[in-house]
This record gives sequence, C-alpha cells and structure tokens, in this order.
Amino acid sequence: MLNKEDLSVPYKIPDKPRLGIFTRPIDQGRSGSGKHADRLLTEFVRINDTFDLFFIHYEKSSHPIYSHGTDVIIPRNPLRASLALRKYNLSIVHYHPLSIMSPIAMLPGKKVATIHGAAEDFIPGHYSLSRRLNSRLIKPAFSRKMDLIFTVSETSRVYLAKKYGVNQNRFRVVYNAVDSRFTELPEVQLGGIREKYTKGRRFVLHISNYSMRKNPLTVLHGFKQLRNSMPDTPLALVIVGNGWDQDRQVREIIQDEGLAGDVILPGYIPTDDVPKLLNLADVFVFPSLYEGFGMPNLEAMACGCPVITSSEFAIPEIVGESAITLVNTKDPKELADSMRSVISDSQLRQSLVSKGLRQAKQYSWKQSAEATLEAYEQLLTSSGK
Repeated sequence: MLNKEDLSVPYKIPDKPRLGIFTRPIDQGRSGSGKHADRLLTEFVRINDTFDLFFIHYEKSSHPIYSHGTDVIIPRNPLRASLALRKYNLSIVHYHPLSIMSPIAMLPGKKVATIHGAAEDFIPGHYSLSRRLNSRLIKPAFSRKMDLIFTVSETSRVYLAKKYGVNQNRFRVVYNAVDSRFTELPEVQLGGIREKYTKGRRFVLHISNYSMRKNPLTVLHGFKQLRNSMPDTPLALVIVGNGWDQDRQVREIIQDEGLAGDVILPGYIPTDDVPKLLNLADVFVFPSLYEGFGMPNLEAMACGCPVITSSEFAIPEIVGESAITLVNTKDPKELADSMRSVISDSQLRQSLVSKGLRQAKQYSWKQSAEATLEAYEQLLTSSGK
C-alpha cells in the first residue's frame, strides 16, 4: 500500500540542484561496472560542489560513499520506486544499470544512464534469454527516453547510438581508469608472492571471473602449447577470479592435457596481491571475445606487465599500440606464439612494458570525474535549469 507522502512532491526549491545516482553496481562489488561506479563516484564526491547528492539503491550498505549524500532506499517494484523518488524533487536521475527494473515513469527532471556496452549482441549464446531481451528491447526503448547517456569508449558510443537509434550527440564518453594501487612496486613489497602462488616458478597471468566471454578454452589450450614449446622453462598459468575451478570443461582440460599442478586457480585473492602478481608475471593474457573497455589490460600495463589481448570491439581503442593484439582471438597457437615471443625476447618485452606504462597514464579517474560533472552541468544549463 502506498503512503500519501510517497505521492507528494515538495514545493520548496532546493538550494542546489539535486542529483540522484543509482549505486547498485557499487553494492554488488567486484564486477567491471562495480569498479567503474566505485572509483568514479569516489573521485566525483571530492570535486563536486554543484549538486546535492542522493544515492539510490535497494538495501543499506556500509560503503563509505554513502556518507557523502542522502541515502535513498527504494522498493524493487519500478512503479513504487518512481512514486517514492518523486518526493525528492531530483533535478537529474542517473540510472546505472538501465534495465526493465529502472524506475523511469512519472519522474520529473533530466534522465541520464550509463551503458558500458552490448556484449549480448556479440556472444548471445553465453547470456540468458532475459539478458538478451533486455539488450534487444528494453535498453533501446529506455535509452531513447534518456537526455544523456554515458559510455566508456568511443567504440561503444558509435555502436550504441546506431543500435538504439539515438543521436550520437546525446552520448558522452567517460573512460575508465586505473586505481592508484596498480603501479610498479619495489622488490621488497613482492616478497613471498611468487612462492605463495606458484612455488617459485615464472608464470603467465590471467584475471577474470569465469565466463565464456573471456575465452577460457583458448587461454588453457594456448598455455598447453606454450609449455610444450618451452619444455626447459618451468612455467605456471595463474588464473585469478571466481568460478574457474567449478567449471566441468575447465577441470577436464586441466586433467586431460596434463596441466594439473601447472594451472593454478586460487579464485578470489586478497586485493593487495593482485598488483603484486601483475608486477611479477612474465606476461598478462586477456584474449576476451568482447570488451566495452577492458580495464584489466590497463591495470596490467600500469604495473609494468606486458599484455597480450584481443582485437575485439573496444580493446584496440583502449590499448592502442601498447599491447600485442591477437588477429584470431580463438587461435591457441597464435596466443602461444605471442606468449613465447614476450617471454623469450627481452627487447620486445621491454618495449611493451614502456609503451604500456605510458598508455595507462593517459587514463585518470579525476579527469573522468571532471568530465562527468561537466556533462551534468551542461545538461542543466541546456535545459534552462
């Protein structure tokens, strides 16, 4: 039952324009969109003096971001949520993510969304029917109701504008960046990490939660071919992320190909261990079948680790000439040959390290937060508010 106050809209004009931001990705944690929202908002609250902030989500959270604004808990029913939000008289509502559950109806003010990409369009067989329908029907329809759409690459902007039938001018690219903990570390801070994860061996590193989108079979078969081509070099493959050890096909490949003991699946690891592994790895491999940005590539570069990645969707835009990009992303031999080249050719390795460090420095959360604030301000100015 709706309370009368849910339907009331106060007549008092706020001192500052009110910005409501959906923060569900932050509450959900470790996903790429969660990292994006967390780092961007953390920087945004430091520079914002324009808006009163309202953080909109479904459940209470202890995340420190909520101390910088009004915490708004809404019902999951989108109609009830819309009615509940009306009383806050928000000048802008920023939806993240944009889905059928987004409370869009009956809200005054400007509407903004963040859309990272459209992986469901490129590898549909790896996603549920509801995800595919959301991408095919709901997002396009809802996007046309938005006054501004943020996305994380120029590649995504061009593709989404055409797919959704929205003018490209209504999109604004705000790039991801690299957290400051991803950096080159002195040897004294790396003690014990190699022994902890690989028993002292050199290693290839991959970081992702298990998904067919991340091209896991090519990673495993490519490492198998690499190991066979370098029999005198003790090498391990470390795969950081959830779900790999629970997949039947992964377990069968490790067993059938004789990789037990050489493929290490630690799952989630302590946060501080990730940049340490990136500092120590011979090479970071990320042959993803689709990325709207591909943050792990930049994180590896920032740590001085050479990167081998794919040439799919937005990845070439983000890595530029600073990584080896595979021509045939699903070819284990090409991946194996590329890994062997980086491991055995010190000049190639150093070139990739130097280029990668420069590339990673081009992306800054502060710059992205400034671009976001500017876009909000321009949206209000253009609307006469």
